Amino acid sequence: PYARFVPETDGLYVIKSDCAQYSYRELYDSNKNRIRNEECNGHSSFAALLSAGETYYFRANDAYDNGAQSVELTVIQAEDVVIKAGETLTDSVVSGDTSYIRFVPEKSGEYIFTMPSENYMYASLYDENFETVGYYAYKDRVFELRAFLKEGETYYLKASNYSSYERIDVSLVMEEELSIKTDETLKAEFDKEYTPYIRFVPEKDGRYIFTAETNDYAYLYLYDEDLEMLANSYVS
Repeated sequence: PYARFVPETDGLYVIKSDCAQYSYRELYDSNKNRIRNEECNGHSSFAALLSAGETYYFRANDAYDNGAQSVELTVIQAEDVVIKAGETLTDSVVSGDTSYIRFVPEKSGEYIFTMPSENYMYASLYDENFETVGYYAYKDRVFELRAFLKEGETYYLKASNYSSYERIDVSLVMEEELSIKTDETLKAEFDKEYTPYIRFVPEKDGRYIFTAETNDYAYLYLYDEDLEMLANSYVS
């Protein structure tokens, strides 16, 4: 069966439920067009931007027919937590909670979210359609997520600390931009786990050749301004 929900106000809503293994949680609009389809394994929690007065439907879909299920469903309107480049939010992530932090870049570029913690964390960065756009790394007791973000677009950082009840800070900075010109050589030391984007704006149309030297194996990728990959090459 479907569970119906009509929001009283516009906003970001978090939908939580328990579930059987190998099942799905689905959200539909008023015409029963599916908006979200989330795989669930014991517990499901996802967010969606919903409009006031519109009708939405939630359904638990058991992919392997595990028999009749009793589903506990909770819908919460998320607090609108906003971060800006250069800011630190104090005590913004709590164990057992799922926090969504909104960010709208004033300038396109590469951004770094950092969260120092003694414990393991999970985080993802989504665009306004809740497609994943960023990935994370954990080292030296600092949880770090990097992504190239576009000016004026809305992004959401989802972070959870599952290991303890500590509250932690979330900081955001914009990475210093690297750029290269035709017939120029750029020398820099890059982290093996992550290399930044290097901007190039051709002065005229034509065919360009990018070369790279490294003391280890690597891949070289070329993207357009929408981050659609145009070419790639193996470097050894």
